[in-house]
Amino acid sequence: MHFAETPVHIIKSSIDLFVFACFLQDAVNQELITPNSFRKSIRFDEGRGVDFKATYTQEQLRVYTSNLTLMALGNTVIATKKLWKSSMDPSTRWTPVPLARRV
Repeated sequence: MHFAETPVHIIKSSIDLFVFACFLQDAVNQELITPNSFRKSIRFDEGRGVDFKATYTQEQLRVYTSNLTLMALGNTVIATKKLWKSSMDPSTRWTPVPLARRV
């Protein structure tokens, strides 16, 4: 399990995820990633395991990666705002949050 231990780590991780989402969106928009890039089913196994089955169109990939990029940007804004607010109020305590959690 990975935890961000400081506000700076959380913001850096958020920015890294945003940049990754931008590159992913660019690859989808250039059709370097297409529906054929994906298997029809996968297993996410972090304990009990979950099977996922899905098929996507190129347009869905464009929409989903665009949304993913915006969500990553939003997470960065939230983390930065929380750090900024806590730096303005010395009584505010920063609580580390897990970056990844085992299910």
